[in-house]
Amino acid sequence: MITLRRYLNNTEAELALGRLRADGVSCQLQNTGLQNISHAMVEILLQVDEDELVLAESILQTVESGDLERDTDWGALSGGDSPY
Repeated sequence: MITLRRYLNNTEAELALGRLRADGVSCQLQNTGLQNISHAMVEILLQVDEDELVLAESILQTVESGDLERDTDWGALSGGDSPY
């Protein structure tokens, strides 16, 4: 797994994780428990499989740009079938 994004907000990290998983990307969050037991600022790491890095980055860039209506062919980026 490779770190794609770093978050200080657990909600933002969970939203990004959910979006990627909904699009079939294998991903996970690291350090989420540390925020719950520590009052210090802890970075939450959003990690994806290295072979899905380009796909995951494209998905998050689309979400972050607000261009959610765009008909994007995620399958072309992943090399597989996709409902998009």
